[in-house]
Amino acid sequence: MDRVKDPIALAHLERERGYLLWVVDVCPLCGQRHTHGAGRVGEDPRLYLGHRVAHCVTGSARGYYLEAAA
Repeated sequence: MDRVKDPIALAHLERERGYLLWVVDVCPLCGQRHTHGAGRVGEDPRLYLGHRVAHCVTGSARGYYLEAAA
C-alpha cells in the first residue's frame, strides 16, 4: 500500500437499515460505483476511511485511499 501509487477515491455516506455505507460514485480505477462498509448507525464512520481494496481489482492488492467528500 503506497499512498504515492494508489489514488484517492472520494466517497459520501448513505444510510441503510441500521448501518452506513461509504459510496464511491466514480472509482478512480474503473469509473464504476462501489460501496464500502462504514459501521453501524451511531458509530463513527470516519473510522472506516483510509486504504481500501477496490472492488473492481482482482488478483491484486491494488486499491485506493477512501476519503470523505467535502
